[in-house]
Amino acid sequence: MNSPKKKKKPVAKKIWLNQSAQTIQSGRVPDTNVINLRELMLQKEIEKLKTELQKKKSGSGIGRLKDWAKNLNSKPGPEKASEPLAKIEMVEPAAFGPDKQRSAKAKKSVKFEFPKPRLRLEPARLKPLAIFVVVCLALVLPIFGFWGYQHLVELRGRIVNISIKAFDQLVLAGEAATESDYNLAQERFSDASDTFLLAEKELNRMGGTLFTLLKYIPFKGKVLASGEHLLEAGQAIALAGQDVTRVIELINPEVAAGQNLLAKNDLTKLLKDSRSLLQPARDRISEANKHLQEVEVSALPENYQSEMRRVQESLPLLQQDFDKFLTFSEVFYSLLGGEAPKRYLLIFQNNRELRATGGFIGSLALVDIDQGQLVKLEVPGGGSYDLQGQLKEHVISPGPLHLVNPHWYIQDANWFPDFPASAKKIMWFYEKSGGPTVDGIISLTPDVIIDLLKITGSIDMQEKYGVTVTSENFIDVTLNEVENEYDRATNQPKQFIADLVPVLLQKVFAGDQKQFFTILEAFSDALSNRDLLFYLGDEAAQKKINELDWAGEVKQTSGDYLMVVNSNISGGKTDAVIDQTVSHEIEIKPGGETIASVEITRVHNGLKDDPWTGVKNIDFLRLYVPRGSTLLEAEGFTQPDAKLFQWPADGYENDPDLTKIEGQVIIDERTGTRINDEFGKTVFGNWVQVEPGSSVTVKLVYRLPFTVRLDNVMNNSAPYSLLVQKQSGSFDSVFHSRIRYPDDYQITWQWPESSKLKSDAEGIILEDVLKNDIYFGVVFEK
Repeated sequence: MNSPKKKKKPVAKKIWLNQSAQTIQSGRVPDTNVINLRELMLQKEIEKLKTELQKKKSGSGIGRLKDWAKNLNSKPGPEKASEPLAKIEMVEPAAFGPDKQRSAKAKKSVKFEFPKPRLRLEPARLKPLAIFVVVCLALVLPIFGFWGYQHLVELRGRIVNISIKAFDQLVLAGEAATESDYNLAQERFSDASDTFLLAEKELNRMGGTLFTLLKYIPFKGKVLASGEHLLEAGQAIALAGQDVTRVIELINPEVAAGQNLLAKNDLTKLLKDSRSLLQPARDRISEANKHLQEVEVSALPENYQSEMRRVQESLPLLQQDFDKFLTFSEVFYSLLGGEAPKRYLLIFQNNRELRATGGFIGSLALVDIDQGQLVKLEVPGGGSYDLQGQLKEHVISPGPLHLVNPHWYIQDANWFPDFPASAKKIMWFYEKSGGPTVDGIISLTPDVIIDLLKITGSIDMQEKYGVTVTSENFIDVTLNEVENEYDRATNQPKQFIADLVPVLLQKVFAGDQKQFFTILEAFSDALSNRDLLFYLGDEAAQKKINELDWAGEVKQTSGDYLMVVNSNISGGKTDAVIDQTVSHEIEIKPGGETIASVEITRVHNGLKDDPWTGVKNIDFLRLYVPRGSTLLEAEGFTQPDAKLFQWPADGYENDPDLTKIEGQVIIDERTGTRINDEFGKTVFGNWVQVEPGSSVTVKLVYRLPFTVRLDNVMNNSAPYSLLVQKQSGSFDSVFHSRIRYPDDYQITWQWPESSKLKSDAEGIILEDVLKNDIYFGVVFEK
């Protein structure tokens, strides 16, 4: 491996440390001495420890037990009030170590104050490993307060100093990691692990049988057992840090020196190797978590108790992140053909013409991938319409689609907001149109391509099309090429996309190290926003996709549920200029009956003279609510003229999948609202039309199929929760929610405990932007 670049040595952090006056006096040096006081003390203690470990212990075991009991039950002497702060010059921490010379140029002032320990850390710019390091520091901090607080004089002099050494090494490891000095980071993590082990051995050596007995004594036993668990947790964290730095080495060209898998475009090996390293790291985080849960927080000083509780709560979340990444790497390894070659149908959903799972399917591609390499890419020049004439089956489209076509084809197959259901139907249409069997469906919206262009830079298509594609002009240029500028003789309107996509993917796969992380972040955002979705035919693989929340399925919950689904039908490319606000209100009656109302306002910001956005937005809006909900009111909806709807030709039949999913459909005579049950929900559907420069507000009122009832006898508490699911590919809606409840109801618990969930005289208010799913809940009592 190449030697890492020389970097500016990290600056030492100021540490305020508790120590006994007796220990200070024994190790005092003149103020003018450049030797680090703490280092001197530590060196002496470690040398003393090594000497004692080599000697044979003499004297009576009972006598030693009596001496230990006397020391443990006695309190340390009072500190001298007049003892001044010891101020010395300190060498830079990076120069510590038996094989390194201290530099007179690297000096920092350190002062020690007694008796309360505090720690100050200068803020560091977070890089990939920084969050992990913060957890390390937060974990180790209570160790000093713990040992410095207890009345164990001899232990405090030795174990505190050894723990400080381990702490310093973790700090240095973190600094090295944030500066991309992974060799040094790995070395410091290793040093910290060894030093924690030394502290644990010292604890066991000095305690012996007495420590074992004291563990069963109230409070004293909790103190000692908690200290041991803290040291064990610290060592596990340090070992996990070594594993994480090894993972980063895999993609660091300066450190990896010819083994840089990213530069070699060997993504599958990168995922496989990183998984083999992160699995033990995850196990060590789990081990640290188990030890921390055994720590008795009350045994710590009060000023460390809240910090310890925070660490106990945060470490399980870190473990979950490791679990998620391991699942992520396993899934992507398989997706990229690491186990066997894969063939996918890639569909482009234009969310400017919004549909249930993202947008109208105008283009698609057949993609072959093997060992992370793009082997083959076929993009039909005519897009999804190329398959229309080859379809062997003749099925009737869903009712609202009769406004544009009563016959069902692949471009309209994403009718269901549950992406796995729509993906299965897309695969069915593809195969019935003569296409080959595929391993799965990958869906993306134009926003994914825009984000990738921001990273890879522009694409020169001047030779054939006379344009250069950038993130800023991608939408306009593409619309112009596929709608206006294509060759009518060849009738291949999607050829522009067929030529653009391979070049873009080549630039993505050929990205350097910095781009790799940025591309990963872009894909992560796309998955979170549901602009990127996966469906795999393999049931076990799809289960993992569901666990990662990449499937776009309609979610199930035991409480209240809401998803607003917009489907643009003959409304142009207008959804990008529609602002939507969803106002949700729950009213809990005195008897527990629960009435919900949802008011939706759509504002059309398009200009009438704009060729793409200057037309009327026609939206078939569906509200997915808890199954069994009863419609009470619906107002503000405007249905298209019945004459515009078309009838299917002879020979077309009802689609069995559509019939099975939709079930019985009822049209409410009063409001024209379409009502049915699907995916475990009740669905209310109706039409919303809005002209450019105008706005429309619609409202639905319905009774929920459950009560929030308190009777103070058998049921003295009742919960209410709401899951608001974002439609895949949709633009961010503004969401407001209010819960009104009887005067004798009191909220005894709520989640989340954040500023987004507020209370006033009329109830609970939540305001947010629907970038992702939203969940909140409360518990009422009388």
